[in-house]
Amino acid sequence: MYIVGKKYRFRIISAAANCPIEVFIQNHTFTVISSEGGHIQPFEADVLNLSGGERWDIVVSADQPVANYWLYARGLHDCREKQQTAILSYEGSDSSVLPDGVEDASTVRESYGDALLVSIQSE
Repeated sequence: MYIVGKKYRFRIISAAANCPIEVFIQNHTFTVISSEGGHIQPFEADVLNLSGGERWDIVVSADQPVANYWLYARGLHDCREKQQTAILSYEGSDSSVLPDGVEDASTVRESYGDALLVSIQSE
């Protein structure tokens, strides 16, 4: 559960060998803070594109109304049929209710793999 007003760091790793992917979170932007374990000049984004084996760190601010939101990872180019979804739930939302919007990432954004999304919880 995500708490309004807090920030959360995600490490996103593309486990796809030959499929570039894009990752985005419904109604959220994020700050990209690291690439391949090295610090970079942070920048704001609403989508992150990854090639096979790439690692990126992002910080997501829990600054939206209390609800559930889709987190999408979908393949690009020849890998458009590959996709994963997860749900980012704010504290106080009904976790048994699917987020508004579309679960199928291929219909959400217009853009040009497989991804492994692992949630790491801290205390």
